[in-house]
Amino acid sequence: MAAALLREHGPAFARQLLVTGLPQGPFLVATTVRGSPNGGNRAEHVTNWNLRLSRRFGFPPAATVSADLLNATNAAHRLQESDLSGPSFNQRLPVAIQPPRFMRVELRYAF
Repeated sequence: MAAALLREHGPAFARQLLVTGLPQGPFLVATTVRGSPNGGNRAEHVTNWNLRLSRRFGFPPAATVSADLLNATNAAHRLQESDLSGPSFNQRLPVAIQPPRFMRVELRYAF
């Protein structure tokens, strides 16, 4: 039996301004430095717990049964946040959310 803890820091991102109304069409302009400690932005870190249980049966033929529980805490962390400048930028609205808890079962058979 083994448990794994994966801790990541959120990705760096630059605040962006959507410019519209020009003949060439809309485009994005970076308005802050990306990920710089002197003024860049970073998304919140994500702590993710995954658990694996495994059992091997040694009689011939050999078999292994495993079960993985991914995102055991089911916390629904924000993985990506809106980077568009505007009144709602400081609310850090989520664009992508961590997938829900998931279980995977595996059976290996060696002959």
